[in-house]
Amino acid sequence: MILPKVYLQDPHAAVPSLNPANQRQFVVSTSRISPETERASREAFWYREELLKIVRGTWTEDGNGRHGELELRGIRFTPRMVEAIKLEDLAITTTIIADYPTADGENAARQIGRAKFNVPIDDFLTMKTSVRNRSSRPISPILRLQPHVAGLPHNIALDLDKRFSWTGVLQRKLPVIQPGEIVESELGIVALCGGTYEIGATVDEAEFIKTGGGDEDQKANVDTQTLLQGGNVLGEPKLRTWYMREPCTIVARK
Repeated sequence: MILPKVYLQDPHAAVPSLNPANQRQFVVSTSRISPETERASREAFWYREELLKIVRGTWTEDGNGRHGELELRGIRFTPRMVEAIKLEDLAITTTIIADYPTADGENAARQIGRAKFNVPIDDFLTMKTSVRNRSSRPISPILRLQPHVAGLPHNIALDLDKRFSWTGVLQRKLPVIQPGEIVESELGIVALCGGTYEIGATVDEAEFIKTGGGDEDQKANVDTQTLLQGGNVLGEPKLRTWYMREPCTIVARK
């Protein structure tokens, strides 16, 4: 069974009390813990809740017909399990197209995997990087691309002289991405010799964007536990960084 990845708008929301009679009560930590630990704890709780909505387990006994359901609420989510199931606020995808089609009008850059392409050497290509904002807030991004030779130590892999070249800059400020929107960036590339190359992509948040929602919007962003405990248990908001999970792989051949 393949589980789908899950996106949550607010994975750090306060965990509600198990007592439905008091909807204003929230689970709070009795000891002082770091904001990172509190955020990880809340993420684990909410992603586990989403998983329990789509996963069910049953059991049966041969012969007597006894059956029942498995209790899955005892599952404990680790940080690695959360990383495996969650979708980030930003989705980064890449594609490669040839600047000039082949004689039969086809794209000389052939896709052979989700982010893997076969390309001819000495052909001018365009790498398109798409950044999609899944969140409900606008994001101000800085895109950073890092080409390197695949399968070599880091210091050697970055030596691309006479192997791989590009036109343009590897780091650029992109327009603010509104919720649900996609912004694209293009980079001209060419493989000068055969080999396998990878281009990683990173998006850094340049600044916090104010939505201008007035008092109501500001009130919605106040963490409930901050009001209850008189302190921000999640810490001060920080600028975020997103990484493309799978680098763009380019296999260059004659």
